[in-house]
Amino acid sequence: MDNLNILVEAKKEYLGQLCLIMCPVMIDVFQDMYKEAVTLSKGKKPLVMFQKLLKEVPNWSNQMSANHTSNIADRCAWFNDLLAAVFVACTKILSAVRLKSDNKKISLKLPTNEVFIQTCYNNCAKDLYRDPYVFHEEQSEYARDDQLTLRFCTAIESTVKELIPVQQILQTYMSQETRDIDLDGDIQDTEDPDVFDGPMEEPEPELPPMEEHLPENEPMMGSEDQQMQPTGLENEFKTVPGVQAPQVDFDPEPVEEPQPGMGMEGLPPPQAETEDDGVLFGDAPDHRIKKTAYN
Repeated sequence: MDNLNILVEAKKEYLGQLCLIMCPVMIDVFQDMYKEAVTLSKGKKPLVMFQKLLKEVPNWSNQMSANHTSNIADRCAWFNDLLAAVFVACTKILSAVRLKSDNKKISLKLPTNEVFIQTCYNNCAKDLYRDPYVFHEEQSEYARDDQLTLRFCTAIESTVKELIPVQQILQTYMSQETRDIDLDGDIQDTEDPDVFDGPMEEPEPELPPMEEHLPENEPMMGSEDQQMQPTGLENEFKTVPGVQAPQVDFDPEPVEEPQPGMGMEGLPPPQAETEDDGVLFGDAPDHRIKKTAYN
């Protein structure tokens, strides 16, 4: 972390030096542009004319852009080195965030002086277009220069962020080609890693759905392969000799045939039904017999 803090401070210092070199020249350029707007408008709505001239800054010719570039770069013999230091520091800070701890080299392509300075002019013109009242005649020159310096420094920093190869840095250090993620060995590989301080609570295992346990001799409803058991009413009729089971729509479960001489469940074989339609039970006794009570 100490090295990263040093890089952040170095980037601020280099960027501050870059602003000190560029801001005075750029203030003079836009001051001359405002004077030209006053002349063209003949004193009537000069800020509107100034905004029209600001809109033409991105459309400067190559010769005009080269003149403004040389006017800044020639004031500092080490302008190229200073610009390179700013971009290298920003790249190192951004490359500190990576998925793996292996060392990869990135090829950093610096913008040319003309591209960088022209982009700074474009961003400064865009900022002045939104708020051109800083050039009002009633404002003092010193207060105006202080405000323009702050606004132009912000525009220069925005230009650096705009020209930093963020996509190339992400493809080099944050590529998803591998699932191996190493954050100092504290976090295992996950699809979307989350940084946390303490151990993460493990989720409780999901219980399997409760299944209804049926008796072994009772098949599940809806099964076409298994036969349905006879109803209780049918079993009741089977225990009474001489009475046939009621007709049902399904086939009852086959019952083992009794041995000769024995009826169902050890009872004597049922007698044949008589032809008398008025008798329900052929073997019923003539008189009521008192049943023995059960314990």
